[in-house]
Amino acid sequence: MRRYVVDAANQAAKRAPLTRREPVFKVLILIKRKRGMSIEDFRRHYEESHAPLAMRMVPNLKRYVRHYAAPYPDAASMPDIPCDVITEFGFDDRADFERGMAYIQDPERSPILVEDEERFIDRDSVRFFVIEDCETPIPG
Repeated sequence: MRRYVVDAANQAAKRAPLTRREPVFKVLILIKRKRGMSIEDFRRHYEESHAPLAMRMVPNLKRYVRHYAAPYPDAASMPDIPCDVITEFGFDDRADFERGMAYIQDPERSPILVEDEERFIDRDSVRFFVIEDCETPIPG
């Protein structure tokens, strides 16, 4: 029964017209969990506490995705992954991003996010940068 529901939802999504456009301005944030914290506890806290908090606190946000990283099973000889999650924020433009960042850096709001981040994030590990997408069309 569950398979049918998923398939029906997928078919409906294929027929539905696109109503949302991709955000134009995107940032990625690479984050490592606090030393000694399990990936399961890290992910649970992020999804159940921090993500809802960020959704309430970052105005103008159009996209908010967490890409959880795990080592590829056959890559035993490769070094550790530099982060546990890659967080993606999307905004309509740079001005919306700037307004959102100014809002959360306000002295009354910033401590709320910082306090929560200190519970589960190695704050020294955080890398924050703007990205520009260049997509190659796949033929066929």
